[in-house]
Amino acid sequence: MESPECVSTQAHSAGAVTARAAGASVVQVESSRLVPLIVVLAVLAGCSAALSALAWHDAVVAEREARLLQYYLLELDAKFIGAGLKKPDDAISKQLKEKDK
Repeated sequence: MESPECVSTQAHSAGAVTARAAGASVVQVESSRLVPLIVVLAVLAGCSAALSALAWHDAVVAEREARLLQYYLLELDAKFIGAGLKKPDDAISKQLKEKDK
């Protein structure tokens, strides 16, 4: 004779009895397929975090280099104007201001 628990499950659906009979083996099979997927996703998340940090660092370095380049261009421009090799109307600072507008 079947236990009352199984009888009540049979009354609800036939699939429930099959799922109950399979038990932990179904969960174990699914978890064995899931673990490699979770590991791969964790590795990809780590790689994306590392690449984001690298991109942020490169952006900071590029910003600093751009400011230094602008500074050195303005210094060189001032020296050319001071030496009389360039007219003040052709100054780089004037071109930069026009570009920003």
